[in-house]
Amino acid sequence: MADSRRIHLRRNRHSLLARRVTSCPPGERRRTLSTVENDAPGGRDRQTTAALSRIRVAERSWERRVVVDATVNHRVETVFPYLSDPTRWHDFAPAVVFRRQIDAGPPSVGTRWMATDRIGPYRIHFIDRLDVLDENRRAVWLSSAPWNSRVEYACIESGEATRIRADYVGDLSDSLRWQVGWLPGWATHWILAQDFRRLDRLLTRECREADRWQLQHPRRENPPDPNGADRRAGTAAHRTAPRAS
Repeated sequence: MADSRRIHLRRNRHSLLARRVTSCPPGERRRTLSTVENDAPGGRDRQTTAALSRIRVAERSWERRVVVDATVNHRVETVFPYLSDPTRWHDFAPAVVFRRQIDAGPPSVGTRWMATDRIGPYRIHFIDRLDVLDENRRAVWLSSAPWNSRVEYACIESGEATRIRADYVGDLSDSLRWQVGWLPGWATHWILAQDFRRLDRLLTRECREADRWQLQHPRRENPPDPNGADRRAGTAAHRTAPRAS
């Protein structure tokens, strides 16, 4: 009796499995995990395919791209020098701690700078290199590890203002992965956008200081000559001097 019951249970189990397999509509592929994994290219087994998928996801997770569109209410001739000179970045970007030119001569395409940024309590050391320079229009910067980034500033003059499109692309490495890699995209965008707001306020303060100086020191068309009185006195003495006969 026991043997007959076991045989009966086995038959029932096989019939249930057959119903589940044949329950799919004709011509439709079964959407099972085994089917997806078995169809992996190159005939990879399940474990290899899963491991490669995890590696690809991990690599992509450290790539970052943020685009910031900003307007600075000052002329492009005033704005662009701050974007093309790394020694001025600290004036409006507090994360920039240190920049010093490595290569001799005036800055040009290919010139490198020693660079240090501050991320919270940590200091990140790397090298910046000027990749593209189109005066008052476009500047592209490349940063070494751990940023592994490309930053492009594109400026368009709009009357008395300047429209800036800042495109940040990077692949974080080393300690930056856990220092800033956890930040969501919107937070990174907000942090970078603040730099341009600070730049606008900085240039506004400089303009106001220049206006105050002009009010206290009005410009004259013919500025006084400190030696003019002496020359006039000498000319008058020459005219009144007796001539020798």
